[in-house]
Amino acid sequence: MDLESILKGSSINDFVNSYFSGNFKLFIEFLSKKNLLGEVEDELIEDGYFNDVMKHHYENEPQYVIDYVVDNYFGDVKYEGNKYWLTIDRDNLAGLFDTDRWGGGPYNIASKVLSDDYEEFYDYVEIYNLEDDVISNLDANNLNYLKEAVYKEVEGKEVDIDGELDIVTRDYVMSMDESELSKFIEKNTPETRMELGSLYNSSYEYAFESEVYDLVMNELKGFFGVDDFSRQLPYKRKTYKAGTTEPIEVNDYLYQVDVSNILSKIIFDVIHMAGYNSDNDFEYYGDLEGVMKFWLNEQGELLRFYIPDYADDSLVNKNLNEMLKDYI
Repeated sequence: MDLESILKGSSINDFVNSYFSGNFKLFIEFLSKKNLLGEVEDELIEDGYFNDVMKHHYENEPQYVIDYVVDNYFGDVKYEGNKYWLTIDRDNLAGLFDTDRWGGGPYNIASKVLSDDYEEFYDYVEIYNLEDDVISNLDANNLNYLKEAVYKEVEGKEVDIDGELDIVTRDYVMSMDESELSKFIEKNTPETRMELGSLYNSSYEYAFESEVYDLVMNELKGFFGVDDFSRQLPYKRKTYKAGTTEPIEVNDYLYQVDVSNILSKIIFDVIHMAGYNSDNDFEYYGDLEGVMKFWLNEQGELLRFYIPDYADDSLVNKNLNEMLKDYI
């Protein structure tokens, strides 16, 4: 029986057990030395020896394995400009992050940060103490601006001053300290108080969003091994004119990430993972996106970060001062 007949038959295991003590690595090395591996490689892969063949190639020519896997299994990866680019929906990158036992955690935060549709992190953040949360954190210019707004709301009206109704002057309002101003706003200027509430909510929301955005992006930068890890590639997408069957082209874009720094490690690790030799996880998952998530799960290295309990005070205060005149 010639070698080709053996490889196409069911006796290959018996052949390797008999002549190579069951060592498929030695068997494939033998085929390579005899210049036979290239002739029978497809048959070996079809018969379930993908990992054995690829392990051998990786030891001798890693680029061959990378090219083979990309060309045959990773339809979502293209080589361009000396880089490998993975086309993926931006929000699907959240799948690279770990979850807590309730299905939230870093994954939940990453989903919001990476979503094309803006999602708020809180329903509404109330002011707990007007003086401490807002007034005392305003710079001198914004504090004076707020006092002017307060005076405009009460100008010519009787207001409560220490339990007595009176008409206040501009000088009186402008001379208030932070505590006096806070109490005055709470008692006498409902419109300004409402606007300050909206300002604080937005300042807090944007501060928290900015902080967790950086946490998510820093994890992705570290994972992909490059700061500018993504790009948007414009292209023409075919669709139909609204309400008709008339075909048209519209402008769209592909979101792509640079996987050049991790591709070879993923491929190497996956073909060397423990399991059945016949396992071809590249074929099973069908694209790099699926393999990447599988790989992170198997390695126990899903991306994670500490989720802050509160927004950073310095960012909240920065937003308060930058946004005050948009609200008041």
